[in-house]
Amino acid sequence: MPENSTGQIAIYQDLSAVPKFAFSPQVTGVRLSKIPQGTLTNPAGTFAVLPGEPSDGDSYALEDTDGSCSVDNAIVVTPDPHGTATVGRLGAFPLFTPFAGGKFTFDAEANNWIVALTGNVALTGVLSKFGGGNGLTPGDLTSGTTTPIVLFAYQFTGKGGGIFTVDFDLTFTLSQADTVTIALFAAADITAFSGGTLVNSSIGALRFESSSGGAVTVTATEGQFGQWAKQIASGEIGKQTATWSGLTTISVIDPNPVGIVVTIAAGTAGTTITGMSLSTSVRQVG
Repeated sequence: MPENSTGQIAIYQDLSAVPKFAFSPQVTGVRLSKIPQGTLTNPAGTFAVLPGEPSDGDSYALEDTDGSCSVDNAIVVTPDPHGTATVGRLGAFPLFTPFAGGKFTFDAEANNWIVALTGNVALTGVLSKFGGGNGLTPGDLTSGTTTPIVLFAYQFTGKGGGIFTVDFDLTFTLSQADTVTIALFAAADITAFSGGTLVNSSIGALRFESSSGGAVTVTATEGQFGQWAKQIASGEIGKQTATWSGLTTISVIDPNPVGIVVTIAAGTAGTTITGMSLSTSVRQVG
């Protein structure tokens, strides 16, 4: 059974040159090699199908062990075709960089396989467009934290849609025990993008919450694709770290720019979120 749901010893299956396979509920993960080239009838090199009727917390790992994954030799992870679940909030989740990998954990409430990218996926992409910042210092959030506040947001230079990887690493301090939720949204048709502190890059602009620039404001059509949430006990409030890495597809619905919006919220009135340090990056990979 899956490692996360049973605690048993990890069991991996090695597969080579397969155009399609289904994860067995008895394995922890699959290691792929010699991923085939896609064709007109099978556009993905390898289709990886997650099990049907999963339980909350079921988890499976996947990795390209020989670097054969590429744009033409892609791995596409799909949910059970007889169900209604999504993978990373998408109908199918693509991997197309050498030595790519991911861990897929089922969230029963959201009916979604949460994706944690591993291997080379979060570090390299097909295109050279890249942006972000390290060691950023968002302003302290001392009021109104039960309403989601934009922590940071990207607006991309190009007005076309695409596939984007995004990651963040955030450390913070709470004033009391609470549940913190960080939500990620794909933003299309951006008509307003202002406030905060601005960081420019080749892919576009990054704005993050700051004491000097005030709140970040984004007006767009948004759709959530990821989330980090944790109930933090009183003994842990001094310093917490939230990390997330994943992928989203943004479709164009208007000639206006597209981007990514990330919000943060606490669950209890009066909670403050202070002492933040943020590192984040984004890359267009398709």
